[in-house]
Amino acid sequence: MINHLSLRDAVLLARDAGADPADLNPIWGPYLPERAHPTPAPPAATFADVHLVIQALTAPAVLAFSVTSAGSTQEIRIACSEDAAVSIAGPPNAGARWELIPAQEVMACLSALLPSGGRLAAAAEMTTVADDQALAFTAAQQQSIARSLRAGATVTDALDALDEVDPRLRDAMLSTADRAILAVSMINTTPSPGDAARMAMVRRWNAGNLSLYRSDSARLVDGVHPVPDGDVLGTLIPIAAEATRIGAGRAAA
Repeated sequence: MINHLSLRDAVLLARDAGADPADLNPIWGPYLPERAHPTPAPPAATFADVHLVIQALTAPAVLAFSVTSAGSTQEIRIACSEDAAVSIAGPPNAGARWELIPAQEVMACLSALLPSGGRLAAAAEMTTVADDQALAFTAAQQQSIARSLRAGATVTDALDALDEVDPRLRDAMLSTADRAILAVSMINTTPSPGDAARMAMVRRWNAGNLSLYRSDSARLVDGVHPVPDGDVLGTLIPIAAEATRIGAGRAAA
């Protein structure tokens, strides 16, 4: 186990140990040092620590999950490789805890972040949605919202200025309740016919008064899908299983 090691320092450790940046999982790209700027020396580390860091950073499958509830945010990143995984728990820039865990504990580590009794932790339910069924503002409405916000209006005031806003879309925009973000980066070294060699996705959920809302866009104004409360675990369970499979280099069954 390693305590209080930031992701940027971890990348420096791997680099100085001879790891090729091209071998790192793409999800770590934001933590690579900029070539035009001098970089500080990495912290001192044992051989075992460096091995653990390189195992995590070069893992073919990485899941990053954060949950915000009651004003507090918890974060974890899990890198799956071979028959084990590395859990990186805590803020990435403030120093996280790195720990080798059995592959079968990946899902438990993710679900441990979910607040009990809320929409995010409801029993798993698989959900299929179509892009054209998303609740979304029209282009004119988005422009109106942007103008209002630039003029100093609150989001509530900006929405009040619009006509015919779906109550669920308004609920999604104004909710300050529990929310979660899942980022996935997987490189499939043993793809079966029809499998993608690479998979990258970011999915966001926020709990409103009327529903749980899901978005695969960086901005809620681009559209949200009302989904059953079990959509979070319904997404996490198969994604965690796929990450474990790809990390171990196993072909699809």
